[in-house]
Amino acid sequence: MARRTRGKEILPDWGAGPLTVSRRALLSKGSDRKYRQMIHALVGYANCVLAARDGFATLLDISGVQYEILMVIYRLYGTAPCSVTEVAQQVRRTVAFMTIEVNKLVAKGLVEKQPDFQDRRRVLLQVTKRGVERLNEIAPVQRKINDALFQTITAADFRALCRLYEMLAPCGVHAVEVTSSIVNELRLGRKSAALRGSRN
Repeated sequence: MARRTRGKEILPDWGAGPLTVSRRALLSKGSDRKYRQMIHALVGYANCVLAARDGFATLLDISGVQYEILMVIYRLYGTAPCSVTEVAQQVRRTVAFMTIEVNKLVAKGLVEKQPDFQDRRRVLLQVTKRGVERLNEIAPVQRKINDALFQTITAADFRALCRLYEMLAPCGVHAVEVTSSIVNELRLGRKSAALRGSRN
């Protein structure tokens, strides 16, 4: 975190080492120091958001990711049933993972499954009456905590934040794909090297 000396902001010394970004837009006078500061602040804030999410989940006696799934089904789709795939895309999880977590919500009586009469291969999801009642119960707590998460920003700031997220969301998806590809290539390379070493 930056500190101030005589009113002047002093950035922490991140130490020597190669640049972690190369795009000019992300560099400040050839340094990635501002970028690193922003990333650490962003991750720190994301942890606060996740802590709030986990707090909501505790009130419903479910896990944080299950709360997230429940809210996507309830808030984004409302009374219109949605598919597991649609929810998985919103939560950025695999369909296989989603299926497991949705089944847990079904077992708790918070979500119900119903067949899609237009496509028998799909199963549609909807929050149950009990699920809606539980969410209504914790709504006052949600309002208090969510207000606290964004207490310093104005309406204009909030609109700008929404626009910025709309720009960043596809970048995040692409970055995950790039990460997965690189990691898999490195794993295969190490595995191949290990096999060659065992044969020598």
